[in-house]
Amino acid sequence: MVTSGNDSWARHVSAVFPQAQMTSMAAVMAHEALRLSQSKTEEAWVFRVHIGAQGMHAAAAAGKVLQWEQLVPAGCTSEDALYAMVNACHRSGADVKDALVFWSGEGQWTQGWNRFVTLSEANPKEAGGGGWGVVLNLMRG
Repeated sequence: MVTSGNDSWARHVSAVFPQAQMTSMAAVMAHEALRLSQSKTEEAWVFRVHIGAQGMHAAAAAGKVLQWEQLVPAGCTSEDALYAMVNACHRSGADVKDALVFWSGEGQWTQGWNRFVTLSEANPKEAGGGGWGVVLNLMRG
């Protein structure tokens, strides 16, 4: 079960399912960004993004070091999410044209991002249902 925002959900889930483990979406995205950056020999930024109507959870790593993490809340636009990533690269002095974005979620939210970054769907075979299958498999470890 994926919940967000309100801690009361976590308490209720734990009360009903005491064996349940809570995993932070931020931790999942950070772990995945670090894992993906390990396969890169250069210092280019690697983003791991989950985006949809609920907003964007994102993390980036370069040189096997976590560089950035952000939640862009529901109500954001695709451009807001792209701006957050591009701005993070620019502030660090990295070149955004070298960045690679692995995304899951709802594809229409990534429209136009390829003007600035290279896009790769995280796991197209599990992309149905808003991409949550990809994220749940990451949470399993």
